[in-house]
Amino acid sequence: MIRRHAAEWSARDRFIMGIWLKSGNRYVGQIWIEPKKWEVPSFEIGWFLDRGYQGKGIATEAALRSLSFLFNDLKAHKVISITRDSNARSRKLAERLGFRKEGHLRECGAENGKRYGLLYYGMLKNEFSSR
Repeated sequence: MIRRHAAEWSARDRFIMGIWLKSGNRYVGQIWIEPKKWEVPSFEIGWFLDRGYQGKGIATEAALRSLSFLFNDLKAHKVISITRDSNARSRKLAERLGFRKEGHLRECGAENGKRYGLLYYGMLKNEFSSR
């Protein structure tokens, strides 16, 4: 998996970054970034944090640093985040970061016999810069 992620990073197809605790150097989650359209340029960002570390500001800090990387280093014009409408923590994180809800695809997927929708969030460079 590490070789695959390294190859994706080199090819600029996907950027996977671990989230590590500052104290103890413990891996607790990850941020992933996928280019959507290099000509814009636009990217999608997603996050995952182990349950025991949620609600402590860790995901917020990691996502803000990743957004800084996207807008300042990769010169992104737009970043999107897509989350299930049933994932309240992820939805609230996107909104706390300053993403704007751009759409809701209702009941567009199913898993284990349950339907779910997807919320689409977007953030433009000038919106990140004015935070």
